[in-house]
Amino acid sequence: MSARAVQGIAMGGLMALVQSIMGSIIAPRERGRYAGYMGAVMAVATVSGPLLGGVITDALNWRWCFFVSVPLAVLAVILLQLKLDLSTARRAGIRSDYLGCVLVSIAAAIPMLWVTFAGSDYDWISWQSGLFLAAFLVVASGAVFVELQAPEPMIPIRVLGNKTAVWMIVASVGAGVGMFGSGVF
Repeated sequence: MSARAVQGIAMGGLMALVQSIMGSIIAPRERGRYAGYMGAVMAVATVSGPLLGGVITDALNWRWCFFVSVPLAVLAVILLQLKLDLSTARRAGIRSDYLGCVLVSIAAAIPMLWVTFAGSDYDWISWQSGLFLAAFLVVASGAVFVELQAPEPMIPIRVLGNKTAVWMIVASVGAGVGMFGSGVF
């Protein structure tokens, strides 16, 4: 379980890193196309990953599912070291928003924990569900407050004043529900 947690944290970091690299090396006019490429790769991986995992589990052992990506990761690291050339200009005075990061992470985890336990460990409508809702509202409110005050916020909430950004977020949530909702159901 610990190794799986480390793998999940590393994958989350890699996803954020890919977006950051795309934002720094790709012109704004071209970013949509490259985001589409990334989405296509994720769509193929979402379908083929479980199928390949089933084949590997049947043919070898379930533990091999964790090792199948090691050669791909090594190849990616080698290619990145050889081909990726990023400028190393650093900005002075940047402060990381650690409190915002922690609060946003907890606010995102609470609904996932609720969905995991509700219906099996307790009823969907129960005092435990109410406790999860109250905890989410408190932590999410704290995250919004901290992010509005932070000089370098993890989530720039003021961007919600832009209609295009709001509709993009709504579309992303819809796409996420469409992709992962049936699996959760």
